[in-house]
Amino acid sequence: MTPLFQNPDILTVIAEVAVTITGFTAIAAVFRRRQGAWDRPERILFLVLMRTSLIVLFFSFVPWLVGQVVTSVDTVWRTSCGLYGLMQLIDVTWYLRHKAGKPTRGQKILAPLGFVNVTCQFLVAAGMLGPGQLVFVAGLLFLLYVSIHNFVLLLIIGLDKEP
Repeated sequence: MTPLFQNPDILTVIAEVAVTITGFTAIAAVFRRRQGAWDRPERILFLVLMRTSLIVLFFSFVPWLVGQVVTSVDTVWRTSCGLYGLMQLIDVTWYLRHKAGKPTRGQKILAPLGFVNVTCQFLVAAGMLGPGQLVFVAGLLFLLYVSIHNFVLLLIIGLDKEP
């Protein structure tokens, strides 16, 4: 069996960054909570931030887990992309149904890119696009960016509030 990656550390680094973002989010939430009740847009940002970073963390391990059951590298990436695409579709749909307030310019760009990400993941899963590992990692990096973007927005909103 050929290795899943030439450098398998990339998924570990992505997982570490996701854990860091989740930790900073928890700290920001504690400090923000001391300032009073959160508005609906802040709660949505917080939920998206936590969900996306935890999704990235979990899916950083999916190719390894699938690789324990499946011997074909191509099947590992196709399965991983299919599972990730399904989760990303659920996540983007949830965001569009629950978003609150006027979206920022970044959010207007990120939501359609989320659907592009989903489409690419499903195309890999169907065997119509490759290489699977590149599409999978690019999808995780995209969602990591969404986490960072929402973290910055949450901080900016918190700074604009009176203590």
